Amino acid sequence: MIFHSIKSHRLTLALLLVIFTAGALFTWWMIDRTERKMRDDLLQQSRLVEKALNVDRIKKLNGTDADLEKPEYLRIKEQLTTLCSVIPQCRFLYLLGRKADGSMFFFLDSESVDSKDYSPPGQVYADDSEGYSSVFARYTERVEGPTTNRRGTLVSGLIPIYDKQTAMFDLATPADAQAMVRKAVDYYQKNGLESILREINNPQGDFCKGDIYAFAYDRGMTMLAHPVRPELVGQNLLDTKDWDGGKYFHREIQKIALSKGSGWVDYEYNNPANNYRDTKTTYIERVDDLIICAGAYKGAGSTLAVLGMDIDARDWNWMLVRAALPTILLTLVLAAMLLIGSALFAWRARFVHAQLRWLRHLETGLMVAVGLVLTLFATWMAHTFESRYYSETFEKLAASRTEPIATTLRTLRGTELEGLAHFYEKGDNIASDELRQFTTYLTKNPSVFVWEWIPAVPSANRARFEAMARAAGLTGFEIWEKDAQGKRVPAAGREVYYPVFQAAPLVGNERALGYDLGSDPLRRATLEEAVRSNLPTATDPITLVQETGSQKGMLIYRTVFGDDNPKRLLGFTLAALRMGTLISGTSDNMALLGLSLVRKNAAPDPLATSWISDSPPAKGPSMMRPIFAFGKVFAVTAHAGPEFMKMHPMRAGWQAFLVGLVLTAAFAFVIRLTLHQRDELERLVAERTAELQITAAQLNELNVSLVELTVRSNRMATLANSASAAKSEFLSNMSHEIRRASCWPRITLPISRWL
Repeated sequence: MIFHSIKSHRLTLALLLVIFTAGALFTWWMIDRTERKMRDDLLQQSRLVEKALNVDRIKKLNGTDADLEKPEYLRIKEQLTTLCSVIPQCRFLYLLGRKADGSMFFFLDSESVDSKDYSPPGQVYADDSEGYSSVFARYTERVEGPTTNRRGTLVSGLIPIYDKQTAMFDLATPADAQAMVRKAVDYYQKNGLESILREINNPQGDFCKGDIYAFAYDRGMTMLAHPVRPELVGQNLLDTKDWDGGKYFHREIQKIALSKGSGWVDYEYNNPANNYRDTKTTYIERVDDLIICAGAYKGAGSTLAVLGMDIDARDWNWMLVRAALPTILLTLVLAAMLLIGSALFAWRARFVHAQLRWLRHLETGLMVAVGLVLTLFATWMAHTFESRYYSETFEKLAASRTEPIATTLRTLRGTELEGLAHFYEKGDNIASDELRQFTTYLTKNPSVFVWEWIPAVPSANRARFEAMARAAGLTGFEIWEKDAQGKRVPAAGREVYYPVFQAAPLVGNERALGYDLGSDPLRRATLEEAVRSNLPTATDPITLVQETGSQKGMLIYRTVFGDDNPKRLLGFTLAALRMGTLISGTSDNMALLGLSLVRKNAAPDPLATSWISDSPPAKGPSMMRPIFAFGKVFAVTAHAGPEFMKMHPMRAGWQAFLVGLVLTAAFAFVIRLTLHQRDELERLVAERTAELQITAAQLNELNVSLVELTVRSNRMATLANSASAAKSEFLSNMSHEIRRASCWPRITLPISRWL
């Protein structure tokens, strides 16, 4: 901006209008961009929570008061409550279900029972909206809000949870559906109405291929042909819904067909391939009085629930305000500089003849000030955009690094430990060779230090059990515990003992055999919790009996009840998990991983890190993935490693700053040079003007002299004229006298000669 061009009040107002208009547009753009990024981040965080949930546990819930006593309900609720307490800005976590009439209800939420915002199982979600319903109906995740309900004004991230066991694969696509309709239209135009209806009604015809088929209505939405449900033919379906709680999708089909001629309609419909209600998108095309349709099922499986993560709208709006503040401040600063510059120029104009030295550099100073302000803003913008780009890039890398840990724990929970438990359900008289053979695959998991069988031994059967163990080849076997000094002593004083009886691999774990897990209060409490819930349960972090280093571990128990008597406790299968080994396989210099145990309203308890304790990762992008397993909430946090930071150096801010300084200096130099040339020209003009003024004064003096000479010359001319007139008069008189004295010739002649 060239400030010296501001010479009028009107121009100043025009420039102010330009600044505020541009500032308003840029602020709106920043808010819109930031909000879209915030919505993406909320969905990403909600998606990670959804992946941590155990779908099999959710399937046990039915949304009634009976859920309050179910271990699955209590465990999921405890996990959501714990996680919600440590996620910044998270206000609520909850699971919604949907009834047959389409109304939504709470399975559970993260609020304590005594909270005013607590929602018991089955409570109707009264603040229903089209956005929430579409998550169920269309299997699409979305951000809803800000919306106001009894809990406050909230922004919600909504993620559908599928029953993957009902999912279908290799289904027809929407493009296949559109091609099927086009094929049917061509057939109709070539063969007529009766032929196309007969062919569509044929289940073995060309218009019924697996999960994709064509069907036809007349203009009034009476079904004319359907190869899968022939009972619908002849019925008018205009006022029927896709399902009891759904929508009148036939009305939408009719509207599009009659108004546009062709288009798409989304609804839910029973998928004949798996007999589950599934999301279907249908292509419609009207030809004459016939409406031909074909649809494609999504096949993701039935929707069990929707996970909701709520953020307080005040926090949400404050984040938007913070994103807009720099542009607002820039606008105000530029407007203030414009007004100050205008005032200074007006003030300088009053002292045009005064020697105000500092005002001579006003243009340059204002140029430098504007340049520095714009440079700082550009630096902030470049750094912000670069940080967002690197964060998004690192999130993808972090997801790939943390997913194997989540997969390992899910497999351990749902497959490996579960399979070992079923192996013992037939009875506890399994030989060590059988265990070794069964665990050949399990022992390949490096994260599990040892797999163990822990029988429940009543005190009355202790001697017989120890004798049986020694007879099986365990020389000197006894049930033992540690005393106060940590020394090995025979276990005593309990009604039931839980000794380590079998281990795989056995090598390196021999000294754990016979150790009574019930002798340690921490281990015993976990055993009791596993019995109460009949779910895989882990201890708090401990040092394993077999551990020779400082690595933390966890014991994970899975109860085993008799196959013939579900209430008879046979014992526990156990996996000894080493936390450091769990993360070591997926960490590298691109992403450094930290594993911690999340506790409610408390700082996370570090379990293992992939970096040396005295060399924490540098400040940079990070991502936290929650994992629900064994009644615990784990957090795997990925930090940008040195290799990632090396490949993605934060340079944009510094580059923008240096470029801004160079441009500011260049513009300031050009302005200063221009002003210097202007000053030189003004000085030369002033000198020439002074010289001209002197010359003009001299000319004025010369003009005065010339005037005086002219006056004198005029006077002399006047005198000469007077003399000439006198002379003429004198001669005339003399001539007259001479003529009179003609009688005096002698006298006249001499006088004439004299004259």
